[in-house]
Amino acid sequence: MDSLPMSIDSEHIDRNKKKLKLCNPNEHEYRIVNINKPQIFSFRSNFVKTSKYSLITFFPIFLFEEFHYKKKIANLYFLFISSMQCIPLITNTNGLPTTLIPLTFVVLVSAIFSILEDIQRHHADNEANSRKILVYNSERRCFEDTQWNSLQVGDIVKVLNREQIPADLCILGVNEQDPENPTGVCYVETKKLGWGDKPQTPTMRTVYNRKSQRRRRC
Repeated sequence: MDSLPMSIDSEHIDRNKKKLKLCNPNEHEYRIVNINKPQIFSFRSNFVKTSKYSLITFFPIFLFEEFHYKKKIANLYFLFISSMQCIPLITNTNGLPTTLIPLTFVVLVSAIFSILEDIQRHHADNEANSRKILVYNSERRCFEDTQWNSLQVGDIVKVLNREQIPADLCILGVNEQDPENPTGVCYVETKKLGWGDKPQTPTMRTVYNRKSQRRRRC
């Protein structure tokens, strides 16, 4: 990637500040992220949850989805017919909701499949949240094993070769094969994210300072 100038003119910064004030007049101009320190702003946790149900919410959510007029209008129709069959003035089944039997069978089968599928989601969530990653401890000055769900914004993470990335990360440095000739290249395979089968190669940009002409990597 081409080198970029490190110094930015003040007019560009003032122009960006005005845009931020117009877009978010009631919010802060910038969202500050502290490194290995408590955060000023509130961020979401790194807890992974792909499951839909719990023991408490299964029945209300499942029944709502099964009898939703846009998703399962057939179930809603047969439920209406079953309720009409219970009215003595208009029934032709002696007040017995005969259509309720096949409807109950269909709903029970759908409930069993939903439970089995959601159990697999719970197992996958627990497996992802309990995975370990090396996080830098500023007090002990070393990397320690930390679970993915305990990862917070601002943590310095060390990802080893062939390891899965636990969250959105900003590359600060890479292990160079030749320290005397650093390239700053990090290969990331993204086929599990559905972005294609070819490995993606985000390259660390080399930034120059116009005044001192010193070189740094970010």
